[in-house]
Parts: sequence; C-alpha cells; structure tokens
Amino acid sequence: MSYSPQTLINLIIGDPVEHSLSPKLQNYFYQKLQVPDKYVFLASRVGKIFLPQAVAACNALGINGLAITIPHKISILKLLDKIDPVATQIGAVNTVVNHHGVLIGYNTDYLGVLIPLLKIYQKLNYPLSEIQNFFADKQTNFDWLDIRKLPVINPGSFLKGKKVAVIGAGGAGRGASYAVLKSGAELTIFNRTIDNANHLSAEFSQKFNTSVSFRSLENLNLLYDFDIVINTASNELTDNQILISKSDINANQVIFDTVYKPGGTDLNRIALEEGAKVIYGQEMLFWQGVYQCKYHLRID
Repeated sequence: MSYSPQTLINLIIGDPVEHSLSPKLQNYFYQKLQVPDKYVFLASRVGKIFLPQAVAACNALGINGLAITIPHKISILKLLDKIDPVATQIGAVNTVVNHHGVLIGYNTDYLGVLIPLLKIYQKLNYPLSEIQNFFADKQTNFDWLDIRKLPVINPGSFLKGKKVAVIGAGGAGRGASYAVLKSGAELTIFNRTIDNANHLSAEFSQKFNTSVSFRSLENLNLLYDFDIVINTASNELTDNQILISKSDINANQVIFDTVYKPGGTDLNRIALEEGAKVIYGQEMLFWQGVYQCKYHLRID
C-alpha cells in the first residue's frame, strides 16, 4: 500500500483500544471503495487524562476523523465544536469529523442496535453469515452493501408494546436506549451504579416524554419478563460481574449482547441454550462501523 502526505488519517481512540476491530473493518472498506491511498484507519490508546490533548491534536496533526470508544463517548462532548442533533439527544458521540478545522460529533452506535432489531422484527434482509465470516477472517466480499447508498433509517414504532431492558448506562447504553425509545419501546435501564441509571432514566424520560424505569444489577432476575434484553456493559463486566443465569432468560426473548468475542459471549451461549433469538456483538460493530465510514469519507 502506498501512502503519501495527502493520505488522510482516521483514528480510533479509547482505553483500551488494542483489541479493536475497527481498523480491520474500516481499512477493508477503503480498499473496497478504491480509496486506500487517500485514507488510512489507525488506532491509538488514549487514557482519560489525555483526551483533551488528543482532541486538540486533531487540527494540529490534520486528523480527518475519529472513532470514539470506551471510556470517552460521553466526556468528549464538551471538547467538540459542534454536536449533531441525534448525538446531542443521545448524550454520547462515537464518531468525529474534522470539517475544515471544525470538529463535529455524531453517533452511529444507535444504528448498530437498531438495524439488527429491524432484521428480526421487520424482516430487514442482510446476510449475517457474511458479517460473521468477515470477523472470523473468512472470505467475503460484501457485494450486497454499497456505503455510498446506505439508507436513512426511520424505524417508526416497530417496538411499540415491547418491554426492553438495557444493561449499562454508559455511551453504548445511551445509544441502545435511544434506539429502542425512538422505536416505541418501554425501557428499563439496569446498571451497576444506581445513581447513573437514575440520572439516565430521568434524562430520557424528559427527552422522550415517557417513563423510563431503572434497576440495579441486583435485580437481573427481573429480566425474564422482558421481550428484549440488550447488554451494553464492557467486556470486564459481562463475563465477571453480570451474572445473568439461564433462569433469567426464556425462549420468547431476543437477547442482544453488544460485546463482541470470537465464538460468542457467555450471554450468547446461555441464550441459545434457552432457545432465545440471539443478536451478536459483531452485528452492532459492523453497522455502526459502516455508517461511521460514510461520515469519515464525507459521502452524502
């Protein structure tokens, strides 16, 4: 691959970031779109205390765009010049575009939640096997997907009457909560820190003119009564501290773990054993990533 001083850099920042599959996904699409000499996607570990310097460096270094991951999706808001209305309502940013020195924040996480749910409830068609093959380093070509023509998603109220539990009140939890509320669902937020769950439930209750409930992780036994369970907690919490048991899950549910692990997470496994419909983390990773790619490439 031949790069030049004109090659534009897009960069994912977070802590940790070494595990990120975003560079693999984004650089693949740069190749597919025949722009690998014009764009490159890299990763940089940025701790919390260095976030202001990292954002300020975007203009100093001519960084074209950022992908934002844990733990910066909320704290970056105050460091940007403009925030897209959707990202403002979500209260979190996962995508930044440097538009002639003006840093603009967007959110595509909610689309990474919304599109897989539409696949189940509205029969939206896309080949899951190709997404799984890509992240398993198997051959795929994504001929069915054109980033230049990604659709605008207007969900309507396809989740009206559905009870949804979102586990986690961080940046990804905000994106998931926004997605299901925009789709008409009844939402309950479960979180380890109850004050954070309370704050988010009050904020979204006001924004959406509805009642959003909240619970602590000690109440995960209540998950059995929900139609959809979405886990957005980090890897560390998912396998070590969130103790969702088989008795909390039933065959009529949709279980969506936004955490991605090769071979699936423990939550994926027990959900399948109980006969529930399962949405895997790579589906969210894929869809938030392709819409993020569209922003970074300035495709209208």
